[in-house]
Amino acid sequence: MKTQFNNPELTHIWANQQQAQGKGSSMFFENESIYSYGYHFKIAQIVEHNNKKAVLFNNKSYSNTTNKHQSLVKRAIPSQYPVFNVNSFPDTMPLLMMHYNNLISYLNDAEETEQKLVKATKSKEAYINLINVYLNSFRNYCEFYELKDLSIFTLPKVQGLSIHERFMNIGNFVFKYTHSESYINWQHKRAEKERIAFEKALSDAADKIQHFRDFKVSTVWGIGTNLLRFNKETEEIETSGGVKMPKNIFFDAYQRLKNNTLLIGQHIGQYRFNGLENDTLLVGCHKIPVNEVENIVPVLG
Repeated sequence: MKTQFNNPELTHIWANQQQAQGKGSSMFFENESIYSYGYHFKIAQIVEHNNKKAVLFNNKSYSNTTNKHQSLVKRAIPSQYPVFNVNSFPDTMPLLMMHYNNLISYLNDAEETEQKLVKATKSKEAYINLINVYLNSFRNYCEFYELKDLSIFTLPKVQGLSIHERFMNIGNFVFKYTHSESYINWQHKRAEKERIAFEKALSDAADKIQHFRDFKVSTVWGIGTNLLRFNKETEEIETSGGVKMPKNIFFDAYQRLKNNTLLIGQHIGQYRFNGLENDTLLVGCHKIPVNEVENIVPVLG
């Protein structure tokens, strides 16, 4: 039986449990566990509970090479397996202690992010999203392991609060914060700053935009969104990001948009529709103002 592989092969053989062991370049696996350099750094372990499988993934960092190993492993994990970032594994301690450590880790990370959110003047939404990631990880971990009664964790409380109380407090904090007057005002101020910056960018790029409209240039960068024009010779819609699309595909998508049947995840040609945000269509990596679409439709003929 072959046991020596390149690292991408190794991670896929481990992830699909095609054999019990294998070695790569500075990484190896034995049964359900895969390691970087040695047993001191387990990258991940496939676990099973009541006929359901998941992957416990080490959330620590060790070195640049280990980081690369972690990326390879994460890419190889089958999509049907839930992945939990953890700092404790079942072969290192009793199962109940492992659950406690991992759940506490989610709560600690969420509470640390709370403090960053309160102090932040930028990226508040990123911090809110990160807190929700930790809360969802907590919920999903409990669901996978069927931890319905968190009172089983009788270890010392933190600031007099149980695990369940801390979890609920974080969720309540996020709800109250996102509905607070200060956060709503911050959103309005940010939107106004973005509007001013966009208008300045448009003004600075006015000549480039006109050149794009006049077919003198094929791309325009730095204005935050993408422009559209119709090339009558090729019968294609062209974007300022350099993408071209046949008229019929564009018009079909426009009709679906008007009929509210263009859904997130559907494709417009080869590009994925990612929704509508502040009167801007998100298509692939393009951000296209709705008025760009509305303005071009009448000239399609």
